Amino acid sequence: MHFEFYVLAKYYPVLLKGTLVTIEYTLIGLVTSLIFGSIVAVLRSLKIPFLNPILVAYINVCREVPLLVQIYFVFFGLPSVGIVLSAPEAAVISITLNEGAFIAEIVRGGIQSIARGQWEAARSIAMNTLQTMWFVILPQAVRKVIPTLVGHSSYILKDTAILTVIAIEEVTSAAGYINDLTLSSLTAFGSAAVIYVLLFWFCQYAGSRLERVFAAGGAPRWN
Repeated sequence: MHFEFYVLAKYYPVLLKGTLVTIEYTLIGLVTSLIFGSIVAVLRSLKIPFLNPILVAYINVCREVPLLVQIYFVFFGLPSVGIVLSAPEAAVISITLNEGAFIAEIVRGGIQSIARGQWEAARSIAMNTLQTMWFVILPQAVRKVIPTLVGHSSYILKDTAILTVIAIEEVTSAAGYINDLTLSSLTAFGSAAVIYVLLFWFCQYAGSRLERVFAAGGAPRWN
């Protein structure tokens, strides 16, 4: 078995299409999980008595249950109770809930890192709790954790490979299709591996650049 370049030359449009789908779901998943996770982080930081236990349970469940199981539950399990979702809808919801749990903890850590004096200063100019969180605390917290969030995007990128189980035609699915047609496993999945590495390197590069721009101080985490 060896790498067959003629197979790659013939089927590269399939891989290119899969790559674009992977990038699409990575970006959508990053945006939706960032928004959802930030909302959860803010609500947890406010420590609302009746809501906090629910949020803690959500974070623990989504962080501990594999994403594959969550996708199966959303796509195959929910129809049994009358909730039928398309594959793209199930994919976005699953990624958002799963990654949102991790991002919530990242953002909450950023919120907790803000000096207490910021809260007191905001109150001194008659800001209420929500105004203080939205206009003073959250912008500083997000600024601090932007490099970590960009780094986390690599996990979302890798998680998109699982979407092949619900027939989302991303890179892994495209590689499987090429392998089924040509029986050239090394070429198909080797090419997919190279694509993932290149996309991961781009995420690393973006994280390094953003850390130089937004980090509060210190050397970048990535060289």
